[in-house]
Amino acid sequence: MKKINEKKLMIIIMFVVILIVLLIFGITMLFGGAERVATKYAKGMSNFDANMIVSLYNDKMIEESYETKDEMVKEFDLMFKQMKDSYFQILKYDVDSNYKLYEGNELDYHINALVDYYKIDEKDIKEIRRYTVTFSCSDDGDIREVENKLNIAKIKNKWYLISTE
Repeated sequence: MKKINEKKLMIIIMFVVILIVLLIFGITMLFGGAERVATKYAKGMSNFDANMIVSLYNDKMIEESYETKDEMVKEFDLMFKQMKDSYFQILKYDVDSNYKLYEGNELDYHINALVDYYKIDEKDIKEIRRYTVTFSCSDDGDIREVENKLNIAKIKNKWYLISTE
């Protein structure tokens, strides 16, 4: 009788452990995805952090656009230096969690661009979303709001920034 109870207890413990792992995985997938990329972009822009911004792009996109990743970082660093030199500051940001899911012709357009320009395999592109980030900025004392539209793609089950407007 004691052996049966021990087996039941072990099965229950294994079931609970599996349930916890699945719960953690689900939360990570839900909250660790595209919106996190948008938030890291906003944080990177606010902190003038070129490395953070560049880390959001797929390596193939970087390789097709720049000689090295360092070259892309230097380009962002130069842009941030110019922003700082003109006393430009990002005071705060807001990432709108209501995203637009690309479908149909719009989705095809973005997929074709990724395939044609960046040599990303079409089968690796799972989904593309558009997020809006609103920055409150101070430009030499004048405060204004600036919106950035971010296109974020799921490529090989990882989310990447693919373009900004």
